[in-house]
Amino acid sequence: MAKIENPVIPGMAPDPSIIRVGNDFYIATSSFHWKQGIPIYHSKNLARLGINNLCIRK
Repeated sequence: MAKIENPVIPGMAPDPSIIRVGNDFYIATSSFHWKQGIPIYHSKNLARLGINNLCIRK
């Protein structure tokens, strides 16, 4: 079984905030100079993260 360290978000993803809703995890990060908005990442296991959407757009 592989050991899971920390969820890894590629690139610049400062100030992460995480919430759990049932069996789903959502992570919001600051990245205004990379994307115009606040990206929301989704995961079922905190080992594999995918971008879900932007919650605030310019």
